[in-house]
Amino acid sequence: MMRMFRFILILLFSFWQIALAQVEPQQKASVRLKIAYSFYAMNDMKAFNKELLRQYQYTVPDMAMTENFPAFFGYTIEVFNPFPRMPFGYFVSYNSTGSRITYSDYSGAVYYDMLVKRLWLGIFKEKTVKHGFYISLYAGVMANYLMINQKLIVWQEQVKSRSKYWGMGLAIAPNIGYRIKFNGFSLGIYLGFELDYAAIDLKNTENPNLRLHFKGAYLNPDWSGLRFGISVGY
Repeated sequence: MMRMFRFILILLFSFWQIALAQVEPQQKASVRLKIAYSFYAMNDMKAFNKELLRQYQYTVPDMAMTENFPAFFGYTIEVFNPFPRMPFGYFVSYNSTGSRITYSDYSGAVYYDMLVKRLWLGIFKEKTVKHGFYISLYAGVMANYLMINQKLIVWQEQVKSRSKYWGMGLAIAPNIGYRIKFNGFSLGIYLGFELDYAAIDLKNTENPNLRLHFKGAYLNPDWSGLRFGISVGY
C-alpha cells in the first residue's frame, strides 16, 4: 500500500512539473532511438521461480534454474518537441526478459519457461542543463504480457502446454545524460531509473478470472531498475 501511495505522489508531482514546464526556444523537434541495458527488479517473479524450483526438486533433485529474469537490452523510440506549444515529447518503449527451469538426461527433458514482455507508451520532458548535459522525466502507461511454456520430453514423446497472461501498469523514469550534436545528428549516453506500479493484475487471456497467485498476492512483473543506455537521433 505504501509503495502505491509513494508512486502516486511521485506521478502527480511529475505531471505537475511537466504542466508547468516551458518549451526552450532553442530546442527543435527531434527523433531518437535509444538502446539501454536494463536491470529489472522482478522480485515476486524471481521468488515464485525459486519456490517452483524447490517443489520440482522434491521429485527431480537435479532440476536447475538456468535463467531468472536477467538484465537485458530495451529499446525506445521518442519524438521530442514535435509541436511548438507542447512542452513535452512522446515515446514508445519495449522490454523483455525471462526465466527457465529445466532438467535433461538420456531419456528426455523437462522445461518450464516464462517469457515477459512489455510495451510502454507515454510522454516525457527534457531540459538541457549545461554543455550538453540534460535531465529528463518519462511517465506513461505500460501493457504487460506473460507467456508460460511447459514441455515434457520422454524418449520420442512430447507433451506441451502454453498459457498467456496480460496486465497493465504505470511507470515513471527520471534520466540524466550527455549528448553531443554534429551536422544535425546527435549521439548521447544516459543513466536512468524506472519505478513501476501494476495497475491491472495479470489475467489469463482465455479465462480473465484466472490469475497467478503467490504468497497471498497476485503475481505481476516489476520492471523497476537501473538503465544504462545510448541514444542516436537527429
